[in-house]
Amino acid sequence: MKKAIALIIAAILVLSFCACDSGGSTSGQSQTHIGEWHLDGYEWRSGEVEGLKYSEANLSLRSDGSFSLTQTVVKDGETGTGTLSGTYTLEGASLMLRSTYVTASGGGQNYSQEISPARITNAAYNGDTIVINFTTQDSPYFRSATLRR
Repeated sequence: MKKAIALIIAAILVLSFCACDSGGSTSGQSQTHIGEWHLDGYEWRSGEVEGLKYSEANLSLRSDGSFSLTQTVVKDGETGTGTLSGTYTLEGASLMLRSTYVTASGGGQNYSQEISPARITNAAYNGDTIVINFTTQDSPYFRSATLRR
């Protein structure tokens, strides 16, 4: 049970990895990226992990340069939910999420912590989709996640 809960929380935090940057700007671009984005699909890194499912991800990009990303992962019937929040930058097709706070819950356990230094997650934005490509440090399980409006 503890191993399943640890896997849930680890999978929830797949979008966190160390790197520092300042955030909160969109470099004069149009505001078409603002709004809600939802998980459309994901790709496994090296084959499906039995009992593990990335069931939901919702990304909110706000006009003030802040974001929140709520993810739900299911492992062996146990559900865990986590939220990363912070600021983002968008330059051309490059979207960078700078996470400064994380909360997670699963299996009756809760976790909440400020992230210092901030964790940076890089993604590609093309107007219709946001594709997050995970490094092995981000997630040993998922290679990428695609979000749509």
